[in-house]
Order: sequence, then C-alpha cells, then structure tokens
Amino acid sequence: MAERSFEEGKPWIFIYHDEHAFRAFLESRRNTEGTFGDLLTGLFSRAYFESELKRLDTPRQLPLSVVIADVNKFKLVNDVLGHEAGDEILRQASQKLKGAFRQEDIVARWGGDEFAVLLPQTSSEEARGLLSRFSPFTVSLERHCHLPVSFSFGVATKSQESQNIKEVLEEAERAMYHEKTIKRKATDKQFLAALQQCFEEKVRPLEPPLRTFEKLHLGLQLGKKLSLSPVDREKLWRLLFFHDLGKVTIPEELLKRRKEELSPREWKMVVSHSEVGYRIASQFPELTPVAEAILSLRERWDGTGYPRGLKGKAIPLLSRIGAIIEGYEAMVMGRPYRAPLSRSEALEEIWRNRGKQFDPEIVPLFLEILEEKKFWRSFSGNW
Repeated sequence: MAERSFEEGKPWIFIYHDEHAFRAFLESRRNTEGTFGDLLTGLFSRAYFESELKRLDTPRQLPLSVVIADVNKFKLVNDVLGHEAGDEILRQASQKLKGAFRQEDIVARWGGDEFAVLLPQTSSEEARGLLSRFSPFTVSLERHCHLPVSFSFGVATKSQESQNIKEVLEEAERAMYHEKTIKRKATDKQFLAALQQCFEEKVRPLEPPLRTFEKLHLGLQLGKKLSLSPVDREKLWRLLFFHDLGKVTIPEELLKRRKEELSPREWKMVVSHSEVGYRIASQFPELTPVAEAILSLRERWDGTGYPRGLKGKAIPLLSRIGAIIEGYEAMVMGRPYRAPLSRSEALEEIWRNRGKQFDPEIVPLFLEILEEKKFWRSFSGNW
C-alpha cells in the first residue's frame, strides 16, 4: 500500500491483509501521538511545544508571545470527584482553550492541569486580546455537579533578539501564579457555591433539615452552655452548615437505603463522605478550621463510629456537639429509609444513646436546652 500523508480533520480508511503490518501501523501511530500529541486532550504534547519553541525562536517571529494557563481548583476536582471527572474537565477545558486561539498558534498540554500556548508574531497586547475571547464555562458531570471551570493565565513576550526564551517562559509562569493568587478568593467562593448548589439539589431533598435559623440557634445555645469562645462558636456554625458536603459524591440511590441493604462496597462508598468532606474543607480557607471536625462528626463516643474509630474525648469537641444536633435533626426530620420520630421520642433516643453514640456530659445540656420554655417560644413548628 502506498504511503499517503494525513490531512487534519479528514478521515482515512486503511485495508490491511497482513496482521503484522496492521499491528506495526498501530504501534507507529501510538508512538507518534505519544511524542507529538497528548492522548487525553488531543492537543500538542509538551515535547512538541518545546521543539516548536526552539524552531520559532528567531528574529523573524518576533514578537513571540507565550501563554501559560492553569485550571483553577483542579486538584479539588481530582481529590473529591475522582480522576475520571478530572479527565473530563481537562478534555473540555482544552477544547475551549484551543477555540480561543488562531490556527497558527501552538496550543499544548504542558503537564497535569497546565497548558502552554505559543503565539508567533504576536505582541503582549494581541495575546491578551485573544485571551479575552475565553470565558469560564460549566461542566456537567454524570452523578455529580455543574462545576465552574476557569483558568488562570500568564502572558510574557520576547520582543528583542537578546531576550532568552526560557526566561520569557518562566516569566509567563510567574504571571500565571500571580493571577491565580489574586483570583483565589473569588474562585473559591464560586466553586464552593457550586458545591453547595449541588448539595441542595441532590442531597437536601433526601435529607430535609431543620430550619437553618433554628438549627444554628440550637448550636449557639449549646455552645454557650459549654462556654465556647466566640471563635469556636463561629466554627460550630460552619460545621453545622457544611458537615455533609461530602455527600455530593455519593450516588443518590445509596443515600436512600439502610446500612443493612448495602453491600460492603456500597457501605464503604457511603461512609467515605466524611473523608471527602474533609478534603473539600481543606481546600477552602474559610472551612479549613473545621475540616477536622467534619472528618470526625460520625465518630461515636464508644469508638464504633467512622472513619477512624475515635473514642471518647479523643473525638474533637465540636464534632461531639455537632453529632448530637445532627442526630436529633435526622430523628425528627426523618430520612428516606426511616420515618421521623416525634420530639419526645427523639429526646428519649438521644438519652438512651448517651455514653454510646453521644458524649454523656453534653447530652443532659442538650436536653436541658430543648426543655427550656424560653427556647421553645422562639419558634413555631413541630421540631
């Protein structure tokens, strides 16, 4: 068969009558793609980018601009939703990025969640003009959330022959990290809001909560009885609001079933929400102070909880407080696999589980709050 060159975007059909020739062809294509193309994203590889950087580093191509781009919050996606979700975001992000540039520009995957773009005969102003065509977008992931995807960009330009192109590349990378730093607060806020929205749409209908103000007021009263500092009371508030965020990664059908109805593998997936919640909280400065409390909320006083089997006062105090409030909420509001209890039934259940599930020193204080007429007059409702 005669050799023919490939035209980009045009399909070719090859008919091989020799199996060995066919295997050799596949191996050749695989090696070529691995060297010059990135198999995941379809962009050029770093090796190809570096070879083009050397080739185009000539006076004729000046000004020669370089863009370094990094996907914001990508580590969180990988850590929380898994590598398949991360790969899908990289695929979609790479195509969006490629679409913002011209055909003659070299768009490559630099490594991990970083991309590099080489723009010959392009000034810094022109490069930034091309970047303005890129806008953040949302990725819908199966079983998960609608996540915002954005980049941090760094631009640098070689405008004089005396400049070292490697130093220009390093300058672009520094500029990218600078932008990532100054945008972090806004990026965090946007991403956390998306996770909260996912939780409200996916988990909240299955696990209706106490009214937020009532729940937080209950936490405030218990915090006062335990003489918590203002800082710790603020942490308790965040714990009560964000403690189940890790459930966004669990299939809805598993959240609807009792432990006895789950296989060992499914149960392991369900209880992983504590660790996932910990990883989420660790990625956001406003939640980092309660990350450990989120991780430990499902521990039990007698040491039979998860994920670490902590016992007694080895469990963080905020987790012991939160466990009682969360337990009460689950009892009176019900769950898909369990009908709600009356207020008196819930209080009896909590009392029976003092020293088992709950801290025996905090339980009496909790019941005392619920019995105070002053507290009950503050609210209407059945809880």
